Amino acid sequence: MPPQIVSTTEKKKRRPHVKSKAGCSTCKKRQVRCDEHKPKCLNCSRLHLSCGYSNEACLSVVHQPVDYQLNDRPGWKNRDLYFFNHLSCLVVDLQQSKRQQLLFAGDVLHETFKIAMEKDFVRHAVCALSASHLSSLNKTTAMAHASFEYRYLAIRGLRQNLKDTDAQNLVGVLAASLLLSWQAPSSDEYSHTMQGVKTILEFMDANGYHSDLRSLLASSDGLPPTKSTEFTIPDRPLVRANEVLSTILRRLQGFQVDAEFKRSMKELSNYVSSLAMRPVTNTPAEYQMQALYPIRNWMHWIPNAFQRLAQGDPVVMLFFACFEMTHLAIAPVLPETSTPLSILKRAKIIENLDRQITDLEQSSRLSASIDAEQLQTLSMLKTLMAGPRSWIPTRGV
Repeated sequence: MPPQIVSTTEKKKRRPHVKSKAGCSTCKKRQVRCDEHKPKCLNCSRLHLSCGYSNEACLSVVHQPVDYQLNDRPGWKNRDLYFFNHLSCLVVDLQQSKRQQLLFAGDVLHETFKIAMEKDFVRHAVCALSASHLSSLNKTTAMAHASFEYRYLAIRGLRQNLKDTDAQNLVGVLAASLLLSWQAPSSDEYSHTMQGVKTILEFMDANGYHSDLRSLLASSDGLPPTKSTEFTIPDRPLVRANEVLSTILRRLQGFQVDAEFKRSMKELSNYVSSLAMRPVTNTPAEYQMQALYPIRNWMHWIPNAFQRLAQGDPVVMLFFACFEMTHLAIAPVLPETSTPLSILKRAKIIENLDRQITDLEQSSRLSASIDAEQLQTLSMLKTLMAGPRSWIPTRGV
């Protein structure tokens, strides 16, 4: 699917047309007549664009997920179902489009949803994250208040379960803590929560407790990040990562990029630059965790990234590759943060994203419905993926 990018080069003037008041938001932004075909208009389908209709449908309709049985859940309120359905809908869309392997958070949420079926405080943590996401999408105070309420319930339930070291209960504590860390309102609270996550992981390993979520959060099988064979840590990793981010931003100057993508890339670049000037490598774990706080969660940067990724938007794929590359860059700089952040799996995600963009570019060359400009843009995105891809060893054919 081609990116939401339009060249700034001069175009031929279009003939006047009557604007459609009911057309999708994408056609309105492009100032073209929308055929109003749903769930995805034919204009966007033909050009492989992210259609406003499909985005609006996902945000306004309470979907019934296919993987999570929510009917007649004892103790669940209607609004619990609403918020739970919102997030599970997004994850199911990724699964159905076979793109779940492109997003680390998708796998984490999938495992967390299963735990939330049995643990109230985990369900509350899921609902808090969902309400927070809806608040970012819709900019409504009602969603922000709901997120605060659910977060309070999740923290209260978490504290009540901290002393229970039963294996199944610890998995619930792990899941809730991880989701709450994504929503932490301050670096101190984030650091405290993530140190708790790390302690739980170490306790589970020491006692032989196994779970799918624990396996997902496995770090590097005991290897320090700099000695892993799964990815390559360059010299001065933060400097190298910032060079990649700066190059991408510079190369995109000749194009009109959607504001969220551009702002998110600048956030990553600013974060890496700031971290490079701080001597944090030999500081206590508490301070290293605090340094990770600015990139704890990407959802407030690109709220509709779930939908765009499910629809095959290569612009979002490039962002996620850079996001995971940033985690690889900080691994040797913040060694105390590597265990709960699954460094090797993030490296694999970059490889998956690179393969996906390559496949999109190759299939587009064989498509008669894509114009030369769209193909040129897609080829450029494939070229820009060389930056994040350079952290992954080249595999023999």
